[in-house]
Order: sequence, then structure tokens, then C-alpha cells
Amino acid sequence: MPRHDDRPDADLAITVVFLIVMIAVLFLLGLAHPYNPARISNVTYHSVPAVPPM
Repeated sequence: MPRHDDRPDADLAITVVFLIVMIAVLFLLGLAHPYNPARISNVTYHSVPAVPPM
């Protein structure tokens, strides 16, 4: 019985740690990866000349 009680806790802990690591990795990739800012600047760059200010 103690082993059966231990396993769900261990699985839950592994799942929680895995989720935290995945969220941290996605967060760091979103901050550090140059793809997202490049895409945002591309959208801005294409939408700004579409309406010329002059």
C-alpha cells in the first residue's frame, strides 16, 4: 500500500516539474528567440509603409 500511495505523488511531482520546465523554456524562447521580434517588426514594417504619412 505505501508504494501505491507513493506513485501518484511521484507522478504528480514529475508532471508539475515537467510543466514548470516547459513553461520556463517556452517563456525563455519567447523572450530570447529573435523570431518573434523579427516577425513583429516585419508586420510593423509592412503596415507602416502601407499608409504613407506624407
